[in-house]
Amino acid sequence: MPLPFDNMQASLALTQFIPLSGIFPSHSPTPDPNVDPGGIPLGSIRTFAGNFAPGGSAQAGGQLLPINQNTALFSLLGTIYGGNGTTNFALPDLDGQTMIGAGQLGNFSSPAIGSNDTRLVNAELPSSLGGSFQPIDNYQASLPVTYLIRTGGLVPVGGSGVDFIGQIVPFAGNFVPDGFLQANGQEVLINDYPLLFSFIGTNYGGDGNTTFALPDLTGRTAVGATLQSPVGGIFGQETSLLLNSQLPVAAGGNGQPVDNHEPSASITYLIAAAGIFPPHDSGAIDPANQYLGEIVAVAFDASLAPNGWFEAKGQLLPINQHQALFSLLGTMYGGNGQTTFALPDLRDRAAIGTGDEAQIAHVLGSNTFTLLPDNIPERLHDFNGDILWRHDSGQVYFWEMDGLGVKAEGAVAHAPVPNVWHIEGTGDFDADRSSDILWRHDSGQVYVWEMNGLNIKAEGTIVHAAVPNTFHVEGISDFDGDLKSDVLWRSDSGQVYLWEMNGLGIKAEGGIAHAAVPTAWHVQGIGDFDGDGKSDILWRHDSGRVYIWEMNGLGIKAEGSVVHAAVPNDYHIQGVGDFDGDGKSDILWRHDSGQVYIWEMVGLNVKAEGIVAHAPVTSDWHVQSVGAQYGDSNSDILWRNDNGQVYVWEMNGLQIKAEGGIAHAAVPNDWHILA
Repeated sequence: MPLPFDNMQASLALTQFIPLSGIFPSHSPTPDPNVDPGGIPLGSIRTFAGNFAPGGSAQAGGQLLPINQNTALFSLLGTIYGGNGTTNFALPDLDGQTMIGAGQLGNFSSPAIGSNDTRLVNAELPSSLGGSFQPIDNYQASLPVTYLIRTGGLVPVGGSGVDFIGQIVPFAGNFVPDGFLQANGQEVLINDYPLLFSFIGTNYGGDGNTTFALPDLTGRTAVGATLQSPVGGIFGQETSLLLNSQLPVAAGGNGQPVDNHEPSASITYLIAAAGIFPPHDSGAIDPANQYLGEIVAVAFDASLAPNGWFEAKGQLLPINQHQALFSLLGTMYGGNGQTTFALPDLRDRAAIGTGDEAQIAHVLGSNTFTLLPDNIPERLHDFNGDILWRHDSGQVYFWEMDGLGVKAEGAVAHAPVPNVWHIEGTGDFDADRSSDILWRHDSGQVYVWEMNGLNIKAEGTIVHAAVPNTFHVEGISDFDGDLKSDVLWRSDSGQVYLWEMNGLGIKAEGGIAHAAVPTAWHVQGIGDFDGDGKSDILWRHDSGRVYIWEMNGLGIKAEGSVVHAAVPNDYHIQGVGDFDGDGKSDILWRHDSGQVYIWEMVGLNVKAEGIVAHAPVTSDWHVQSVGAQYGDSNSDILWRNDNGQVYVWEMNGLQIKAEGGIAHAAVPNDWHILA
């Protein structure tokens, strides 16, 4: 499984907080944008450069609050962000997430989008690597909010607090309060908003004679303006296409960087160098006046900033002139701490919230990234789940697949292999992105064919003494994350042992750091259940209990029972694969009745489970393999009937998105599918 790449554009972690009391936003049937709202309304999200949420507020970390203590705030947020709606409700979770403008008011049915860590799937690769050039989701972890622009209030001059025209306010509710308009790019009449026009002009559009446009943050995050992208600039994209030139050199590319901006709009970030000193633990948030160290977004140029506000561009300030602000910021953002300290630098950066995922003042992500070989999905044959056969005579044969069709087939260019040799499995032992074949002789000798399509590019005995027949190969996969498959052994005594491979050589070997496992436990599959790029081991006990070792090379980094009742023994694990495309392996079950069932996994937890939407499968059909990708990035299920017919279910989570017999005559039963 490929390692994830960082999908986060350059972002600065700041304290995002929500006041628990304040001015309840008026909401007229016909909203009046010229009303002075008197301050930042309750339900808005405010930003602070210090490392705590000021007293009277809560950090926007997704936590549950009791309704009976926060009735006004609950009436605005409801259960948009979670909670049971009876005794509690949730705040927005901005830990490690940026904010984007909601496309439509109230469009919060599935709030969070995007991901900070993204794994490429085969379908997203260029055709040169067998992909289908599908777009990559460019959104980092992003939370839709209602972005507002203040149209009523004071002119932004010294002493105007935070109640000034042109301020951009993220609002967690699903309506537009009086005194604001939604920042969705709409054009308005200059005569209706002459003061606002005098500050933002046509930075965002309009003809400048009768109309001007508001900032358009729909689906966009707010990024600090730069010379290259001044106020009003629009850049970034929802998806991107991976070009050949952007592939690593080892994958045939030139290693050119990829633009990592999600849809973004350039605005100005200001920080308050004067204001109320924020209390730590008590009090109520002042809705009309800024706190020292508070950060706001505005739609006008930094040259128009009110007195007491500085552009947040990383500049150094003298400590002796700003002692109170220094006491809050210290040198978190830079400076020598003796004579100077730095302000946050939000130029060409998005703001994200703090918490477990992001710590205050940390700069995360990058506006470009360069793919490494480890980020490219393994090339198992040609990405379309080729099928390895062996005849009773010893002949080895491949079907090279393209969806449900066999695009090429043929015998491996090698003499038939005597039946004292047994194929133990396939894996990419030399990290050339093609699957290789692992053999074992009755004598215990272990042998590898390093493959290139239907041809053996190299072969040889593994550099190791013959392995006694009391040891059995339990699986082949990459346990240490070096992109080379390793070999998992288990002894009749219960000892579990690993060969970490490098081509035909063993780079490291040893017993897994764990007591011998009693024989009532059986290895049922190998997969990456926690999505860390290292394969894990799936166990099942005779009692039905299911257990996972999350691996890191020869060590177990975590282990435990899957959080689920024991499964009756009339259910059998058929295989492990990523059926929903989330980068984490899932478990395929089949009941004696023929019913097929899936657990969609996240680590030791079952995030979803259910019957595959299909009639029970009769007992003359047998699962031959799981995990080959016959269509897209999701694992699929390969079946074979007793009559020799081969059939595929192309999966999408618990659903079968397509199914059908492989376009080939039935195969006689003296041929056996081995991978």
